[in-house]
Amino acid sequence: MLSHRQGRAAWLLILVAALAAALDGWDLGSAGAAGVKEFERPVLTYPTAVAVAPDGSVWIASTYADTLVRFDPERERSEEVKLPLRSHPAGLLVDARGAVWFSATGLVGRLARASARASEFAVPSVVAAKYSSPMPWLLALDAARDEVWFTIHSHGAVGRVSVRAEVSRGVFAPRELKLGDASSRPYGIAADGRGTIWVAEMGADRVTGIDAAGGGLRRLRLPPGSRPRGVAVGTDGSIWVTLFGTGRLLRLDPGSLGTRDWLLPSGAGAGPAAVAVDRRGRVWVSAYGANTIVRLEPSTGGFESFPLPTPYSRVQAIATDARGWLWYVGSFSGRLGVIE
Repeated sequence: MLSHRQGRAAWLLILVAALAAALDGWDLGSAGAAGVKEFERPVLTYPTAVAVAPDGSVWIASTYADTLVRFDPERERSEEVKLPLRSHPAGLLVDARGAVWFSATGLVGRLARASARASEFAVPSVVAAKYSSPMPWLLALDAARDEVWFTIHSHGAVGRVSVRAEVSRGVFAPRELKLGDASSRPYGIAADGRGTIWVAEMGADRVTGIDAAGGGLRRLRLPPGSRPRGVAVGTDGSIWVTLFGTGRLLRLDPGSLGTRDWLLPSGAGAGPAAVAVDRRGRVWVSAYGANTIVRLEPSTGGFESFPLPTPYSRVQAIATDARGWLWYVGSFSGRLGVIE
């Protein structure tokens, strides 16, 4: 017969075994705050972009692997499309036809649905480049004009190309517009659906609105050190901009250029990078320096924070889907995650 102490030990062993059985197969390292989930697969190499397609699939730029990855959320399966060596895809969007657009070294590309090979459109500034190729960066879709706009981070410019463009030898399909010198560092970009393209010029502490029809510029100068980075359009037409240098989120009225800003919960060192707006009008921001993603309810000014399970994830890209879920990629962690 077991003694009292032996009986307690036996029950403890049974409890531990039951707990182990219940947790079998769980990825404890991917468990974060309530509703936050990270996936062990696909394995990503410094991913810098994520986009949701009309069919609900999630596309990722695995930048240093020169690869585009399609992830099926229902089956949790992925497939890859390899790009040429040193393409380094940096930005992504998926148009209404399901074509995947990406920025890469010296070009923007389009991957048609069910295609294994992308069409590549070199940018005109590649001709004059002496020491390094121009680097198209982030992308925006102007659905009204069926054009893809993109920032050229390295050259102080933006570009545009028709979604129906075809590759033609000796002809540049994209057109470019200079915003400033190379130090202006245009980064985030968004089309407001009313004829204006909004650009965050990170190096110039400036937000610029471009008239898509005529090319005219409207500019908002920000305090020194603001370093505007991400841009998104709200459901009410307002423009949201992350201020990476000051830990703030800026709301811009596109008519008056009036502004209001909020300090992120983690303070001036939060490093707000990417921004996205879901269908309910809630504003999501990746706090690059704080390893969190935060959500602002504009009607109340209240924030909710979602700490990420992997330390030093360094999230530079986020995207919302039709369900209101927020998808993100960690450039340092190499992981795809979702907040449901």
